[in-house]
Amino acid sequence: MSVMPKLKLQLVNLCWFLAVCVTPHPGYSATIVIVDMQDIQLGTVTPTANLLRHRARFCVAMRPRGPYQIIGLGTGTNGNFALTGGEGVASDIPMDVFISNRPQRRGRTLHPNIPLSGFRAQRLRPDGECRGRRTFITVQIDPSDLAAATAGQYSGSLYLTVAPQ
Repeated sequence: MSVMPKLKLQLVNLCWFLAVCVTPHPGYSATIVIVDMQDIQLGTVTPTANLLRHRARFCVAMRPRGPYQIIGLGTGTNGNFALTGGEGVASDIPMDVFISNRPQRRGRTLHPNIPLSGFRAQRLRPDGECRGRRTFITVQIDPSDLAAATAGQYSGSLYLTVAPQ
């Protein structure tokens, strides 16, 4: 009887950084609050696992309320979204990342270091809390990429920058 090697996959840090971009309007300023952030634990899987997908949600509130964009950067080679690890020779397991304002939808594909725009910030309450609809992030790993990975522990980080448009 053979034992299937296991992969321990962990997106160690789902980090969120706040940046205010230069806008064409002199003197423009905004207060941005991001709440409900969480790390994504992908767990232990076998290489024969089906599509691996995890969804998390967060809220972006802004005063004054307006549109914002998200820029992502991963810890894989050249900033790609990937988990790195394995036994022996280190390897990357690529991840697809999707952002959506609707829980029922997979969302639009986020590409490393390319702004994804068209999101609408929620209302910032006087107590500093976010009020309204959440934004959803989905991290997905293809079964063929899992099958090609060597056994071992994998980890990675995904850094998101939220900026007004």
